[in-house]
Amino acid sequence: MFAFNRRHLASLLFVVCALLVVGWTHGRVSHSSSPVGGAVIYVDHAATGNSDGSTWEHAYPSLQSALTAATSGDEIWVAQGVYKPTSTADRTLSFAMKSGVAIYGGFAATETLRTERDWETNITVLSGDIDNNDITDPNGVVTDTANIVGNNSYHVVVSNGADDTAILDGFTITSGHANLHSVPIDRGLDFTLLGEIQP
Repeated sequence: MFAFNRRHLASLLFVVCALLVVGWTHGRVSHSSSPVGGAVIYVDHAATGNSDGSTWEHAYPSLQSALTAATSGDEIWVAQGVYKPTSTADRTLSFAMKSGVAIYGGFAATETLRTERDWETNITVLSGDIDNNDITDPNGVVTDTANIVGNNSYHVVVSNGADDTAILDGFTITSGHANLHSVPIDRGLDFTLLGEIQP
């Protein structure tokens, strides 16, 4: 069993996320404004329109709704803010990646081209803090594992069965808490990958 201090854990999370993004996007990311043959689905937790994902005004307020609607070839554009896998107490729920679906964070909810996004300014967070009691920074990110409180999602993002056409880019993933003693609930920090993804 490995013992992690805060610095090691933060470094490990950064390296894992960077490798996943680089590995999945290398040679596969289109620089066009929308996917070839697919749709852009919009997500903004602050949207007040029809919640159908068709525009920024009518964006889904929930990333889960967009993932349910997405099919291979689609891109999901997610505006800055904090998104959680569920509003219930079900710790087993996660954001499940899909083959052929690209999920991009870092939008200000005004862009018409993906290249206009700024993920460093428009912090987009996927959080497992489903009971809303973790101690976070102003962006909703837990910066010390001691600040995870209560019952969080076991895994924030999973890619079970997704292949190398699944893309996750421009997010900070935080507050997963895989603290049970059974597989796969005892594995992973914020992201769990079961199966094989070819580079």
